[in-house]
Amino acid sequence: MKCPNCQREIMLAKICPYCSTRIKVKPRGKKKVTPFRKVHHKDQGKRGEFKGRIRNEKTAQERMEFTPIQLTLEYMKDPAVPFSKKLTIIGAVAYILSPIDLIPAFLFPLSILDDAIVIGYLLRTLSFELTKYRAGYY
Repeated sequence: MKCPNCQREIMLAKICPYCSTRIKVKPRGKKKVTPFRKVHHKDQGKRGEFKGRIRNEKTAQERMEFTPIQLTLEYMKDPAVPFSKKLTIIGAVAYILSPIDLIPAFLFPLSILDDAIVIGYLLRTLSFELTKYRAGYY
């Protein structure tokens, strides 16, 4: 079922978790209840109630106002972003800051090359991931 207001898929919710629009549900007829299906739960009246958004997320419009540093910090703090993506960024920054390199410093023109490659990879990956994050992909 789709929300009539924002056209997003909402399954069987009575209130859209994205735009908070009330959804009118069509009754499907009365089901026959047998004695075996009559189970009383302590939270019986609370089932199916809307309790808020699935996760505490900032909308794409709110993310557009962030500076790149703020957006990177929000990206790293967001639990919806896969840990492997965060670990790649942390690993690249740690490699750039560490004094240990793949190519030793006595090979001067080449020793800068490995850091330059990692910086290029980090900037490309970060740009791609932050664009997806700003658009609301995660």
